Amino acid sequence: MELDPAIQKKKRKALTREMNELVAEMDAKSDQIYALYDVNEEFVDREKQKEYEMGEETEDLIRSLEV
Repeated sequence: MELDPAIQKKKRKALTREMNELVAEMDAKSDQIYALYDVNEEFVDREKQKEYEMGEETEDLIRSLEV
């Protein structure tokens, strides 16, 4: 190891810059995952609503056939 403080400072600054880039990338990925959860939640809610509506239609059909 060299004892030159200037070299160590350069390495430290480069490492800090790289870590900041990685943290920014992780933050962007976290935002993407959060957005995907929102999309999934909306999709699940729509599917549940469709199932509920189809259930009502099925019940109406059964009632009309019983008459």
